Amino acid sequence: MAVIGICERISIRRVRGVDYFSLFNSPYHAHTYGGAMDVYFLWGGEEVPCLTPGRVVDIRRVRTPSRKFPHEEYDYLIMVKAVERPDLIVRMMHVRPSVQVGDEIELGNGVGRPLRSGFFDPWTSLHVHLEVKRPEDALRAKKSFPIKLEGLSRVSKPFWREEVEGEVLPCEVVFACEDYALASVPSEYIMKVGLFRGVGVRVGRHFGILDCGLPHYNRGGVILKEGVEVEQGTPIMFKGVMMGKVCGKVGSGVTFRVCPLSIMCKGERIRGVSAFISLGKCLIKIIPLKRGEPNFRVGEEVNLEVKGREE
Repeated sequence: MAVIGICERISIRRVRGVDYFSLFNSPYHAHTYGGAMDVYFLWGGEEVPCLTPGRVVDIRRVRTPSRKFPHEEYDYLIMVKAVERPDLIVRMMHVRPSVQVGDEIELGNGVGRPLRSGFFDPWTSLHVHLEVKRPEDALRAKKSFPIKLEGLSRVSKPFWREEVEGEVLPCEVVFACEDYALASVPSEYIMKVGLFRGVGVRVGRHFGILDCGLPHYNRGGVILKEGVEVEQGTPIMFKGVMMGKVCGKVGSGVTFRVCPLSIMCKGERIRGVSAFISLGKCLIKIIPLKRGEPNFRVGEEVNLEVKGREE
């Protein structure tokens, strides 16, 4: 099974159901520097597979914040002593555990079922949040180690084409509910870096994959080819629109602060777009300002109009 990420010599592997994930598309601290990976289950609540083998050493139940959408009152912290690094802990969240303390879990074994947590936003998809920590930091919100994506040495031919003009991203809705729509992206807008693909952006003279809640989380990241050097302040460009400027370097690329942006869809301003990393068909999430406005239908083609705006 392919290694998709490495953290302190602990391998994170692709197993069944692992097709979409993110390092930066979240408002929480660990995602500001790629210190956590969210593995999405976009189509429902299937069993969460083990991505890093080890022994379950602790499970904690924690109360979640009260939110205005249906969610679980409690979340869980599942701590696993990793086989590859027994001195470190792999911590998982947002999973109702089917395992118990003392269980040895192998790659691909079921860990539990994903739950809708009060730590989510209304538009957040079911996912498992994965971090690597020292044992003394296992219960802390901070101090996780950065995760580096594996195999970033190969880059596809840049998607950037002069004949693709304007600031519009066309896409086709493949799933719709009141809180969001999932949409597929045409191939000319997709960038491939190693195993991974996603919406392509330009960072200076380089190209990479956008991993960001844009503009609603105010920050994000770009996955770049290994060894690429980019200066602080370099613009992040989608076609003719500046998404933001580089503010940090991480193992898998760069981080950036989002510029003031306006995104329109079907004649209405929307809250934003979630762009994430794919191992299969490239998808994005369209998030309305109000539930059900605009209304999306599976199969319809829509245009996202992205524009800069004054603060």
